[in-house]
Amino acid sequence: MKFKKIIPYRLKKLIPMALLTGACMLPSCKKEPVEPIAYKEKEIRFTYDSFQLLLTEDENGKKQINPEIEYYVADPSVKTIYLNPGTCSWYHYKANEIIDLRNNILEPVINYSEKIRGMDLFDFRPTEIVKVPPQDTMWFIEHGWGIRIPKKNENGR
Repeated sequence: MKFKKIIPYRLKKLIPMALLTGACMLPSCKKEPVEPIAYKEKEIRFTYDSFQLLLTEDENGKKQINPEIEYYVADPSVKTIYLNPGTCSWYHYKANEIIDLRNNILEPVINYSEKIRGMDLFDFRPTEIVKVPPQDTMWFIEHGWGIRIPKKNENGR
């Protein structure tokens, strides 16, 4: 016994037309437009004599994150906060001062939020940066800073 599937011509046209009409009507439902958040990036420039832009001290001498940084971290429209050492020279920093800069100033600020990153270059004295342990040097690089190494001249110096 054979079954024949015969659909009348009217139904052959009517079913796809009804589906097409329903598909066209579906996106016309009223929906609230969702506007994407315009993310901002903030840059905080600091120098060797302006660490108060990063950390402040209370009356007991305890270091705290600067309120401006706390504000930017709490602001949902700020995606990234860059700490830029600026164009000042860090050439006078000795190896122990570079380590202190990392451990006592920059690391607490970087650890405060994932939004905070480094930006630009530190130009430490090459003879001092080689005295710094490699993990400290790599820490600067991992968090977005670079370390400027002067090019050698013709004599190899």
